[in-house]
Amino acid sequence: MPTAEDPLVCLCARVRESVIVAALRAGSRDESAIRTATGAGSGCGDCLVEVADLILDAEHPVRPGGRTP
Repeated sequence: MPTAEDPLVCLCARVRESVIVAALRAGSRDESAIRTATGAGSGCGDCLVEVADLILDAEHPVRPGGRTP
């Protein structure tokens, strides 16, 4: 069951946020690579906005206090 700490991002493929974050850490850098690595975005596509947000978060992390590195 999805939790606030690990929400279900892609309903079609049942992919949780932690799986997408792990794919990003392993080198996936765009929606196509995330789709290949996790299956997220391969169904209806409704999750692609959230996938894109996770990609941006990985590219531009925010440090505590709201500062970017």
